[in-house]
Amino acid sequence: MTQAGKNYALILESLPVPEEDVRECERLLEDNPQLTEALINPLVAQLQKEQVIDRVFPPSLHSFFKVLCAHGRAGEFPEIVREYQRLRQNRQGILQARLLCVTEPTPSQRQGMEEFLKKTYQKKQVLLEICLDEALMGGFILQAEGDEYDWSLRGRLRRLEQTLTGR
Repeated sequence: MTQAGKNYALILESLPVPEEDVRECERLLEDNPQLTEALINPLVAQLQKEQVIDRVFPPSLHSFFKVLCAHGRAGEFPEIVREYQRLRQNRQGILQARLLCVTEPTPSQRQGMEEFLKKTYQKKQVLLEICLDEALMGGFILQAEGDEYDWSLRGRLRRLEQTLTGR
């Protein structure tokens, strides 16, 4: 995501916009790809885009979408929404994390990972997405807030190789 996209997400998160309206816009754009194409098309006049926005989107997001279109960023709305949701969750003390593993963790393993993440990132709750990846050969990789904890067999072999080759 671009820095501009992150800035738009910050702005969206600061606006008094109901979350349902954001989801409605996301659904409208997803269900109608021609709408997104019209909003990002430089051949469509800004005034025409604004008329479409006024007719289609919830009133709470009219100004936001007009600014996006004026700056050629309407196509980035899905990424902006993902960052917006991350910001909202962060404010609520919720951490998004991802677990890459060969096999599903047991409930006690999962609980241990969630407790580790809560303590490390000082959060109230962890939303853990589990992705199976047989290429790890064993173990797991835990990802959160741009950090990666690699306890996979593949990662250990890579570190051993780097140690042995001096790289």
